[in-house]
Amino acid sequence: MRVADIEIIHLRQSDVDTPQASVWRDETALIVVRTDEGLVGVGEAVANPAAIKALLDTRQVNPWDSGVKDLLLGADPSEPEAVIERLRGVHTFLSGRVGLGHVAFAGVEIAIWDLAGQIRGCPVWQLLTDAPAHKVTPYITMFTHSGDYEGVLARTVDDIDQVRAMGFTAAKLELLGYNMPDESEIPPICEAIRQHVGREYRLLADVGYRWRTFDDAVDCVSRLGSADLFFLEAPLWPDDLLGYRRLREATDTPIGGCEVLTSFAEYIPFLELGCLDVVQGAAHRLGIADLHRLGREARQRGLPLVPFCYTATTVGYMAGLHVATANVNTPLLEYQLPQIDPGGLLRSQIAGPEPRVLDGIFETPTRPGLGVEIDWAAVEHYRVDR
Repeated sequence: MRVADIEIIHLRQSDVDTPQASVWRDETALIVVRTDEGLVGVGEAVANPAAIKALLDTRQVNPWDSGVKDLLLGADPSEPEAVIERLRGVHTFLSGRVGLGHVAFAGVEIAIWDLAGQIRGCPVWQLLTDAPAHKVTPYITMFTHSGDYEGVLARTVDDIDQVRAMGFTAAKLELLGYNMPDESEIPPICEAIRQHVGREYRLLADVGYRWRTFDDAVDCVSRLGSADLFFLEAPLWPDDLLGYRRLREATDTPIGGCEVLTSFAEYIPFLELGCLDVVQGAAHRLGIADLHRLGREARQRGLPLVPFCYTATTVGYMAGLHVATANVNTPLLEYQLPQIDPGGLLRSQIAGPEPRVLDGIFETPTRPGLGVEIDWAAVEHYRVDR
């Protein structure tokens, strides 16, 4: 069986110029890899979809910058490691090592893993490990509308009560510039929610790369200790390694972040310098192989991996779930719940089924490959280039 065609489809559900639009939810790049025997593998790459499509559609520029189709047409998808070595080797050295090129290749790689699982008749996670499946606990990411402190607190309490009633045992507060511009309100809202849910509930908070320096961040973060957060996500920009280390050393709250990085290699300095208590990363940016490698590296250093899994379609999400299932040091996995985060038309219509959650735990994936089915009519409806 050989790769016969690679198609990159830019999907968009709304006008990206509107303030509500998001590359995490409203548009994405869907990668479709077809074989000469009719099998179809799918992947998702999360960055600028138009740029990803342009890069992946480009044919060979020079021997160090080959197009993905030049490299992979005719390849055997049943051996994903060999295909990935071909994809990320010297022939993509100029454009594929990190950054946009690496994200684009991540989407292709996910599709190859999907095909490999289908060919071998097993879920992708079983291609990554011989160990039994790790049971993965979802945490719910909760976005609240902007407003005054009391309004945001009331909405958050309502949302967290809803997810607790549904059996979810962990949730993340999104305390961003648009909904909580006054950073002095971050510690009291975290403490109020902690008091509401009790000490056993796993509570996370994301401040979305809010501060530019350690000095900007340290006062607020130092006042979060009583909220007993599982970790604080993304306090500083992801190139401020020394700032992350200083913040981790100066405060009691565990620090996570850097989920926007694009390759395994970019995480090594953060790990070597002791910058993080929790390692984050995304299959739809790193690829399955690099995220799995990151999980194993984190485990060797005694650190948990908590993948970033906010995606426009279920394709990218399932890639993250398979990696989490293969890594025993993954205590939590991000999850979008339609009741809490409505409006994700691509997520609800492009691919399914959504993973099932029973008693607060994801059911282990058992279907071959990623285990997703594509609604091709929905793809045609939402594609930009139709």
